[in-house]
Amino acid sequence: MGIISVSRELAALGDETAQELAKLLGFRFADKRLLEERIKSLGIDEQKLKKLDERKPSIIASLSQDRDDYLHYLKTAILCEAQQGSCVFIGRGAGMVFKGMPGHIRIFLAAPLEIRIERVKSYFHCDDRRAPLDIL
Repeated sequence: MGIISVSRELAALGDETAQELAKLLGFRFADKRLLEERIKSLGIDEQKLKKLDERKPSIIASLSQDRDDYLHYLKTAILCEAQQGSCVFIGRGAGMVFKGMPGHIRIFLAAPLEIRIERVKSYFHCDDRRAPLDIL
């Protein structure tokens, strides 16, 4: 069994690359959508999931039981998917969950800033002045 975790810079075509890698290798592909479905099936309701997922918590929120529960369910969802067989994970902290495990390859995808800027402008249909470049 093989596990590949892919992390990426914004607009570095990470999702597309990871999905194609899974297809070429015959591995399952685990993305945000799949893991969210697994987390909901484990007991976190959708409202709580939206509140906690990919949000930088305040100091008080980072100490909350809800945050701990979410991280526990996310790790559990990742491990459950891995138990199903060889898999490519995109983001979601999978690289840290499998860090140091045999059979795990960790990949980071990057792209030149100029190319990423053009992709963001194209995606948001805007020019240099209106592009949300602060997210890069």
